[in-house]
Amino acid sequence: MLIIQTLWLEYSENPISHRNGWISAEYNWISWSLCSMQLNKFYSEVELYANTAAKNVLIDMLGLNYSKVHSLPDNSSLNKYTWALAKITTYSRQSEPFLHVDGDVLIWKPFSTDLIQGEVIAQNIEHNSTEYFKNYTSIASTGGGLPEYLQHDLVNVKAYNAGILGGNNNAFFKTFAEISIKFVEGTIDKAPALLDATSYCMLFEQWILGLVVNHGGMEVKTLFEEGCPDSGYTGFDNYEQAYRNGYFHFMGQFKQNRHNLKLMAAQLRKDHPQRYYHILRLCKEGGVLLDFAVYQLPELNPTIHAVGYFIDLFRSFKLADAYQEEPDWKYYYAKDYYIYEQLETFLLLLPDQLLERTFMITRDFKLIEGYNPTLFQQIVLHDTYNLSLTTIDLDNLEMIILDCFLNSAATLAQSFESVKENFSADDVKKNKHLLLEQILNKIQRFIYWGVLIMI
Repeated sequence: MLIIQTLWLEYSENPISHRNGWISAEYNWISWSLCSMQLNKFYSEVELYANTAAKNVLIDMLGLNYSKVHSLPDNSSLNKYTWALAKITTYSRQSEPFLHVDGDVLIWKPFSTDLIQGEVIAQNIEHNSTEYFKNYTSIASTGGGLPEYLQHDLVNVKAYNAGILGGNNNAFFKTFAEISIKFVEGTIDKAPALLDATSYCMLFEQWILGLVVNHGGMEVKTLFEEGCPDSGYTGFDNYEQAYRNGYFHFMGQFKQNRHNLKLMAAQLRKDHPQRYYHILRLCKEGGVLLDFAVYQLPELNPTIHAVGYFIDLFRSFKLADAYQEEPDWKYYYAKDYYIYEQLETFLLLLPDQLLERTFMITRDFKLIEGYNPTLFQQIVLHDTYNLSLTTIDLDNLEMIILDCFLNSAATLAQSFESVKENFSADDVKKNKHLLLEQILNKIQRFIYWGVLIMI
């Protein structure tokens, strides 16, 4: 199946500064780069549809590899308020089975054969589309909108998330595109005063897609069997679980989650360091204030140092044996890289394999404990994101787990034996699997914080 992507950018003398909903522009281009490279890992044909400004960034500046690049118009109907029209134009141009993948989607395995055989394919169904209907009525009440034959039972229409969208029925997508484009033509004059750009674009892409699906009685194959309400995607923001499952979509507020952003950036830095530091240099030279504060330091400024300089930092890294009151930021930056390698290994191992792995505590954090009125513990870490100290309060289970490693290294199986002594035998027998799952989650967090490592 042909994999396609779309990017339309408003003209700017400094196109690298486009954030497109991300907390900082660097993540926009890190995401596009990692997305493109992961797709190329699994598919031989990945094509791009882009206007001049978008091609300038993705092709000329970032040097991303696409089997073919198609031009999108730079004209008025496509603008920053109707950016999803670019995607819809792309859908309408296809004459063979295709799957469109947004630039904020990451995959770690190919899509299943069953999925890509679908007549229509989407990420997931949205089973409660009341917000879409509310948005539709607000802009359609004064005229314009949908053709008469689609204006039936609008309240119960189910939308589809278009993180991935495509299928084997090209005629369907041409019809959908025609209806969607006419909807925009009929509502664009009043829509900007009533809806933000994202809500409007989701309305004429995801909700109208559902209308056309419903009217035509189409079968839609979805990547996720479970649906979501249109008002939230609780549980879809766990990057580590998504890594294991093979798919993550940085939707909406997910683009503001620094935990996930740090992991995404760390993967590109590890797998493609030349590209990662190239993006940082482009951003800094374009006047972008990088969100990762450590790059403001002269000793870690990517416009001053070549990629080899950073790689040497990682290669020569050795764990310190004591906490540093005055941090050596080069050390903690190299440790960030080391932590990601540890976390990636952890995520790829099965629970049974993890039980046999030995973990040890690092010594370059500060453990604070006291009574208030019961025992409390905190860990204090040097944070390269904001060049300051971060204090993390440990819950009861985290305190118990950390205690297992304070004096010596231990396997996860050994730590489990120690942890379960704090629970009744009955509870452990009934909830052994749940307890082990919680311990694994806590160990994962300790690795992310750089407190525990595998040896």
